Amino acid sequence: MPRYAETRTVDTAGVALTTIINKRPAHVGWIAISVEAQAGQGVLEIYDGLDREGDLKFKLEPGYAHSFAFVPPFLCQQGITIYNDANIAGYTIGFEVVRRAPFMSSVDAGGATP
Repeated sequence: MPRYAETRTVDTAGVALTTIINKRPAHVGWIAISVEAQAGQGVLEIYDGLDREGDLKFKLEPGYAHSFAFVPPFLCQQGITIYNDANIAGYTIGFEVVRRAPFMSSVDAGGATP
């Protein structure tokens, strides 16, 4: 099971925000959300991309605080962007950036070069 050592906490101060969390491919493992007022329904959306034009991966309209663990974690290939409306007080998201294998030339791999 991967460790989600990278986290980001956003205190929205009761303002609608669109926040770029990460600009690289990443697996989203969990999110904890708090609302401004109990029974005051808010909206939180997670997008795969650098703005709200990306693919919508997760949408929640909570009336009270929630914590979600995504099993399995979902992949955001373009980056992670979160939109929240004014009824979301804040959130913390846990994610793991996708690590790419180091570059290996065909000579290193035992093949011939063109």
